[in-house]
Amino acid sequence: MRMKTYVIATLLLVSFTPIVKAQNAIKDLASQASQPMSGLPDSLKKIWTLGGLITLNFSQGSSSNWAGGAQDFTMSLNTVDNFFAVYKKGRNRWDNTFNINYGFTQTSDLGLQKSSDLWDMTSRYGYQLDSSHWSASLMFDGRSQFTNGYNYYQNVQGKDSNQLISKAFAPAYFLLSPGFTYTPVAYFSIFLSPASSRITLCTDKALAPSFGIDTGKSVLYQFGAYASITYNHAIAKNIVYNGRLDLYTNYLKKFGDINVYWTNQLSFKINKILSATYSMSIVYDDNATKPDGSLWGTQFQSLLGIGLALKL
Repeated sequence: MRMKTYVIATLLLVSFTPIVKAQNAIKDLASQASQPMSGLPDSLKKIWTLGGLITLNFSQGSSSNWAGGAQDFTMSLNTVDNFFAVYKKGRNRWDNTFNINYGFTQTSDLGLQKSSDLWDMTSRYGYQLDSSHWSASLMFDGRSQFTNGYNYYQNVQGKDSNQLISKAFAPAYFLLSPGFTYTPVAYFSIFLSPASSRITLCTDKALAPSFGIDTGKSVLYQFGAYASITYNHAIAKNIVYNGRLDLYTNYLKKFGDINVYWTNQLSFKINKILSATYSMSIVYDDNATKPDGSLWGTQFQSLLGIGLALKL
């Protein structure tokens, strides 16, 4: 799949114009989903806002002598956690976020398997230009996973098998981007960088070629253009949408091919301690290949859970 530059313009126009023009936006998410932590001195409460949301979803099932056929035992556990720290003083603003998504499923026949595994941290400093919605910015982003990942399949004998395809920091992606941020409203922003450095790190050299890294090496450096669009707001009573779309093209190789990293999360508040969470991620990386050498192509993952929620 080759995704050309015009895809960006079409995607932005179709997906985000209605959001920017929305006239009935409910109260700003930052003011309703977080309050400064009480442990901060009064002088810091005026310039720092800290908060987060921790959710834990659990399900379990069992069956015995079930004619319809089912696993004797199944259990799944998943946590989706979001933390943030925002510094704001005068024209200076420094946004920091750290997100975790981790889960597993245990069955009597297949054993323990991961269902999700991701950590992502972003830090962006901006200096507001005059009284406009534009800021000169510097952004850092890093993401990887916590534990080993496997490709599950049946071997030639028909038995369940697995193959190691990823580890913690194998791969890991790091981005450093100077640019400009456009923030027309508090819950929506567009960051643009014409000169962005992107590093793919793989601490296991045996896995490195699967992420576009030359054999025997552990790092791939790219230099290109980068755009990041974020939206974080209540879209209805007790429903919050958190979305992020990252687009990157490499000047040094295959310029015009677009790497896509798109995350979406809907949080539904049921009561003070119960919530429902739906998350969907779409990833396209033209450097990511399967063990047989073919491209992974467009990757898709979705998770739905109901469980406990703790707002910090």
